[in-house]
Amino acid sequence: MAGGKERAVANISNRLGGDYAVAIVTLDGSLGSFYEISTNVHRTQFNCLRFLGKAKNITNVFTFFADVKRLASWIKKEKPDLLIGTDFLLNFMLLLAKCLVLLKTKVIAWEHMAFEDPMLMKRPFLLKLRNFFYRFLDGIVVLTTHDMELCERKGLNSTYIPNARSFKVTQKTDPLQQRILTIARLSPQKGLDLYIQVIQKLKNKIGNWKFILVINEDTIPLQTLESMITDAALSPFVTIKPAKADVLSYYKDASIYLMTSRYEGLPMVLIEAQECGLVCVSFNCKTGPSSI
Repeated sequence: MAGGKERAVANISNRLGGDYAVAIVTLDGSLGSFYEISTNVHRTQFNCLRFLGKAKNITNVFTFFADVKRLASWIKKEKPDLLIGTDFLLNFMLLLAKCLVLLKTKVIAWEHMAFEDPMLMKRPFLLKLRNFFYRFLDGIVVLTTHDMELCERKGLNSTYIPNARSFKVTQKTDPLQQRILTIARLSPQKGLDLYIQVIQKLKNKIGNWKFILVINEDTIPLQTLESMITDAALSPFVTIKPAKADVLSYYKDASIYLMTSRYEGLPMVLIEAQECGLVCVSFNCKTGPSSI
């Protein structure tokens, strides 16, 4: 999948792979990667998320624990020094699997969303479950000082490590290319409905400037987005393009980066856009843009 979390995992794995034995373990059955992975990084995949999306019944509970047991068997065989999970569900599974094998392997949570993720805040049971089990982790890595302070108030062992740059450029982008870039997943979080409202207010004031929207399908179908743009009579102003691994070329072809997210962790796109010299404009999410 093309996303900030996947980009960050690829970046860090590639940089550590030359000095340490590093493996990326995917639990959804997929082995491919949208981003380039170094040959120094080992790849392993398991289909350990079979319980997701199924009815909440006793069979599904058994499926969950069977998947945890499969993960525990791999941990017992490989005996890793450190396990790093990239979201709450994975961290929960890693912690349970570690307990089954009774090894001294450390489990670290690497949070990629804001610690007060609105999707989690709407689910009090999951929120309490996360805060309880995170006390048993060996550490929590968060993206902002705001989230580190939140963790400290909850008595959680955390440290603050911002996302690293994906690349370094020597020649900044031309500021007069008259293209305004946005890269986003098709999800409510990214606020593409708000994006359309912004364009409606600007379309008669921007002359020949155009909006380039690079998308990756998620919970919102592409057809829905295209219909929203057509219904708002914005087709002449917006060009939709697919996500691609060579994202640098999109930054080089634009002069302004626009982000309309409702919430973020520490968005890779803003870090990458600034590295390329784009002028960045964003809503002031609770965490992320102001830190960058």
